[in-house]
Amino acid sequence: MTKKNNTPRPYESRCKTDSRGQKHWHVFVPSKRGYAWLELPDLPDDEVRKQILNPDFLPEWKVAWLAAEYEQFRAQENARKRKDTSYSDWPVEPWDNAEVEAHGTSLPEVYALQQAEQAEAEKVVAQILLPLTDQQKKYLTLSLGDGLSYADIARQENPDASQSEINKLADGVRQCVNRAKKAIHKQHGSTRPDSTSVEDV
Repeated sequence: MTKKNNTPRPYESRCKTDSRGQKHWHVFVPSKRGYAWLELPDLPDDEVRKQILNPDFLPEWKVAWLAAEYEQFRAQENARKRKDTSYSDWPVEPWDNAEVEAHGTSLPEVYALQQAEQAEAEKVVAQILLPLTDQQKKYLTLSLGDGLSYADIARQENPDASQSEINKLADGVRQCVNRAKKAIHKQHGSTRPDSTSVEDV
């Protein structure tokens, strides 16, 4: 007879009821030793709770939030074992704004909003860079995104070049970046592609 495998699948949820009749929800999350059950806080939003408990719903914000919750749980457990603190030091309601800021705990909605904003920002950037060549995209990103000087970019692209060569190459990088800026302004004018306001430039 084949032995049944009772190992829960990743991000599966379970509910346990304590002696006082209170329900406690857990999610099976990744840990350093494989997987572990993480008890969830009392999530105030019903729709978010359903999404957290659904093992087939795995957007980046949910995975990131559960990972952060698990790290917070491990930190509390380790501190408790060292007797540096106790659960009594934490409020009954974990969503108090002051405690959220002090302990780094965030609502899952915050993670979802941040992911949505990042995705929208990436779409805008991709649209802005659309008329550029690959080299123009690269140099513009290194210059404006990473804050590198033209000489730094030239040196990064040509590590064996002499200083006099770097100076000439840096001028080429500058011209490339300027052409990229002109191409963007020609394509999109003075505003972001997702806005009609000059203030959004």
